[in-house]
Amino acid sequence: MPDLSGHLQAGEGLSVIFNHGMAMDLSMFAAQMDALVARGYHVVSMAHRSLLGNTAAHSLEDLARDTVELADQLGIVRFVAAGMSMGAFTSLRVALDHLDRCEGLIMIDGVAGAYSPPEREGFAAHAASLDQISGGLPREFAEGLATVEFRPATLRNQPELVEAWIERWCATPAAAVASQMRSWSDMDDVTDRLPDIAVPVLLAYGADDAPIPIARLFPMIERLADVTLVKIPDAGHSSNIEQPELVNAAILAFLDRLHRQDHRGY
Repeated sequence: MPDLSGHLQAGEGLSVIFNHGMAMDLSMFAAQMDALVARGYHVVSMAHRSLLGNTAAHSLEDLARDTVELADQLGIVRFVAAGMSMGAFTSLRVALDHLDRCEGLIMIDGVAGAYSPPEREGFAAHAASLDQISGGLPREFAEGLATVEFRPATLRNQPELVEAWIERWCATPAAAVASQMRSWSDMDDVTDRLPDIAVPVLLAYGADDAPIPIARLFPMIERLADVTLVKIPDAGHSSNIEQPELVNAAILAFLDRLHRQDHRGY
């Protein structure tokens, strides 16, 4: 059984379990935790297994099971599965494979489709290069990652925010990031399974998200039975970090709707 000791939780009420993005950590949802707890929700932010020392090969489905197992350990029967990027891919598999545990699904800058062969080859090459590194991510890699996670205006106008994450990435084991990358880079296309998700879904995406452009969300919108799409202006791939108040507003509106529907099991 994977080590699930790495998590933060606060508040009471309907539970929301967050999974973080690649190279990120559970602190990336600090602003969301504060806002949701203040509104009367129970929030859990969990650490990826690789950050707890388990860098063995695993899949997104394994990570979905980690999420459900953590819910079991915390005595949570039903919850809203939430996540950003890799965490969104994971939360989607929670909804697909463990729908009986889900009250809703929140995907921040995530998709259901698979990556193209050239994209997969590129990710594989990145992961292989990280295999050669025994310590944290090299500064050069971390700086390159910043250009993927944040939009150009954020890089220019919020250097302290960007530098804080670069320093955090440099302290993150390269082996952990390689393990994370392999978990999603060759993920299956689950678009055709989306009609099976019989709970409300929130898709929040950064208007300037370069890794996942809006066009990749269109097939999801067409197939999800109950979906809310929220465009976050002035945000790139890490929209909940770049524009926390706007993302918080979208999430709270979504959760308040679930609460009004008087769901049970929490």
